[in-house]
Amino acid sequence: LFRQNQFVETVTLGKNLTRKFPSALILYEIIGAAYLNLNILDETIKNYQIVLQLNSEHTEACNNLGMAFYKQGKFTDAVNHYKKTVEIEPNFADGHYNLGNALKQTGDLGGAIESYRASLAINSKDAEVLREIGNALNEYGEFEQAIKCYKKSLETDPSQLEIKSLMDNAIQKKTKIVNMVTSYVDTNQLTCVSKEVLNFSGTILQSEGFPDAAIDNFKKAIQSDSKYSDAFNNMGASLIHKGEFDAAINSFREAIKI
Repeated sequence: LFRQNQFVETVTLGKNLTRKFPSALILYEIIGAAYLNLNILDETIKNYQIVLQLNSEHTEACNNLGMAFYKQGKFTDAVNHYKKTVEIEPNFADGHYNLGNALKQTGDLGGAIESYRASLAINSKDAEVLREIGNALNEYGEFEQAIKCYKKSLETDPSQLEIKSLMDNAIQKKTKIVNMVTSYVDTNQLTCVSKEVLNFSGTILQSEGFPDAAIDNFKKAIQSDSKYSDAFNNMGASLIHKGEFDAAINSFREAIKI
């Protein structure tokens, strides 16, 4: 019945069978999958939780629970179940990809990029994953890497008409920021890797809406000079933008201390 997409009938028969075979894991698995296809998510979750009670290392149950929570907008719960999925089966490319999508929804772009890369390490020619890592890198502020991923995605699947637009957008952002930083370097006669340039690059990235990449630059500036108060102060502002208030307070305190 399930294979014939008769999901309502699958649920009805499955429930009847669980009364006779209450410990038959496969029944709850099939019922959960049917409910997922019917988009009845609370029942999906309930049945897959029973599967995990019967077998805590059930990869598909963990992954599909993640899908159900993701559809409900409960992204933290989705992340937790996808993490469990890839712990059980580290070579499950789709599990890493799903984890990346859920982490992105929680605002953890760095974690999302890491998960997408884990998926690509298993299947390097997945055009969808290449596109999504490109999107995450673009949103992060790593435009050069984003452009490379978009190119690979387009090479893998030339039918993706939207990729050219995404790539052009990343190129425009990169060009704008590079031009501003280059002008600053030339005006102040600085080297490209000086703490002042790293700090300036961070402020530009922050002003353009890329706090993650901005924070990376501020951290590099601080690595160059651990007493660079401007970088600590600016990093605090970027951390506020990300909602990381405790870290922001610590960064501001360090700036005041210096």
